[in-house]
Amino acid sequence: MGYTLILDTSFKEMVVGVAKDNNLIYKMQKYAFQKQSEIAVQEIDKAFKETNINPKQINKVIATYGPGSYTGVRIALTIAKVFCSSLNIELVPLTSLQALSGAQGKKIALIDARSNLVYYSVIDNGKVLEKANIMKVDELNNLLNKYPSFEVVGDSFLVGQELKEIDIVKNMFELSLKTKGVKEVDNINPLYLK
Repeated sequence: MGYTLILDTSFKEMVVGVAKDNNLIYKMQKYAFQKQSEIAVQEIDKAFKETNINPKQINKVIATYGPGSYTGVRIALTIAKVFCSSLNIELVPLTSLQALSGAQGKKIALIDARSNLVYYSVIDNGKVLEKANIMKVDELNNLLNKYPSFEVVGDSFLVGQELKEIDIVKNMFELSLKTKGVKEVDNINPLYLK
């Protein structure tokens, strides 16, 4: 029996999930902008208590490494690296934009980078077509015109669209099934684009 811990603190929400074999057994996703460092450990502890597992039973961690909030990016990645190093287990690193996009559908993922900038990535059924990058908000129409059939996810208000609820835990878990993990976690660094 294998348990997987899922973590994301790079966006506006704190995300913690637990999977047993190929099934999600715990999902928590709540708005926690600039509070992730205060609540991350207690939310992970709560997940372990509610699923009745010992942290030593975790045999894989899925975590985002950015882009996003400078501090937020480091929280989940640091916790993931500590778990993986101490238990000698695999880390599946995903960008926060992949976490927003998931493994199904054609997506343009956006995260407001402030100062009239946006982090973006273009993803087609889990495959990254344009890797995480940054551009000026007023240049987004060029990207949308290049990919007219792609759905905008994340901070879609930047292009005048309604925000859609996204199941980030499910997205990350499904992507992990298509993404190769690593054991050398020291080589995984936060992705800062500005």
